[in-house]
Amino acid sequence: MTELDLEQLLDLAHENMSQDAFNAAEVLFREALSNITSLPDSPTKTNLLIRAKSGLSFCLCRQSQFLESEEVGAKAVALLSNDTPYTLAANAYYFFGLAKYYLCKFEDALPLIQQSYAISEQHQDTRLTGRAANTIANIFFNFGDFARSTEYYQISLTHARRAGNDSGIAMALNNIGVVFRIIKDLQSALEVHEESLSIRRRINEVSGIAMSLNNIANIHLDRCDYQTALTFAKESLALHETLSDTYGTALSMNIIGSCYQGLNDIQSAFEAHWQSLLLRLKIKDRVGEVLTYLSLGELYAKYPSLPKRFPHEPSTD
Repeated sequence: MTELDLEQLLDLAHENMSQDAFNAAEVLFREALSNITSLPDSPTKTNLLIRAKSGLSFCLCRQSQFLESEEVGAKAVALLSNDTPYTLAANAYYFFGLAKYYLCKFEDALPLIQQSYAISEQHQDTRLTGRAANTIANIFFNFGDFARSTEYYQISLTHARRAGNDSGIAMALNNIGVVFRIIKDLQSALEVHEESLSIRRRINEVSGIAMSLNNIANIHLDRCDYQTALTFAKESLALHETLSDTYGTALSMNIIGSCYQGLNDIQSAFEAHWQSLLLRLKIKDRVGEVLTYLSLGELYAKYPSLPKRFPHEPSTD
């Protein structure tokens, strides 16, 4: 393949990712990588490798293949130099950091995402700056620093609006809604999540729709409106399964388990939490794993007659 052919192949892979066709995108990225290696060494070859490895890292991350995503992302970052175009550098740092974020390596993820933020801000790229700010906010949220997370969510929202990035606007609103929920302002949380969902439905962002549905389900769960919460969570589950999104599927299953528990359907609650746990063990979602163990522990404490089950491969780290 010529360099032009490879650029077009990578464009097609990114187009597939933008349409949530991650399996197809992964095949195209791997095909590109296998062909790029045959090119003679040059700055162009290096940039093609960075683009392909970064794209594959993100694609794998979206399919909950976080360990391989981290491995591929590290290889992309290792190829960076002072001559690397800023968009490639910003993406390489971001996607590598994102894999670490989903592996709950928050302290390792933060400097990588901050590097992406700094590069994007230096070049006044509002879209990439807003993206990085959102993930920095997510990390501070996981640290329990809600003041700093809110600050960066607002930065992300400002940049997304400047860029006219509807997807970024919806993501920032979604995360601001999560903060509202944490501080128990459920009405504000619901309003913000509904606005985010409306944008995502308008632009047909399937993965985002699923995320918003889960968050709305959680608010109804907090209000003890279990049937309404269950309806939203089941719709989210169907979308996550369509996308082969194991991380999102596990999240939806855990919410569904809590809904069934509220509805006193204890067997269904137990099965939903159990399936969530198996998925989270599979993708090494340690935070989600702990939360699911807590949900199962609560059920066992209240209903000791539930069957005793143990994962085939429990965590050892």
